[in-house]
Amino acid sequence: MKRLLKYFAAGLLYLIPLAVTAFAVYWLFTAIDGMVRNLVGDGLIAPVRVGLGLAVSAVVITLVGFLSSLFITRPIMQLIDHILGKLPLIKLLYSSLK
Repeated sequence: MKRLLKYFAAGLLYLIPLAVTAFAVYWLFTAIDGMVRNLVGDGLIAPVRVGLGLAVSAVVITLVGFLSSLFITRPIMQLIDHILGKLPLIKLLYSSLK
């Protein structure tokens, strides 16, 4: 029984970050696609609008990755990592997701 619980916990540690990441990316795509549809309006063909939201989402994700690699944002991210690394319950969740 202990072995099954150990396997279950290990499975959760692998699946939760994947599920949270998938949900976050889906939410981001959906939110940006909705904003693009509102900005563009009904003037474009539906598949083009969906593709445009996907393209904007990809650009936003790439921009966030670029900004996170800059020397200006690196100390801020290290400070956030340091702060979250000291909080007892948050440390476990944050390090698992990271």
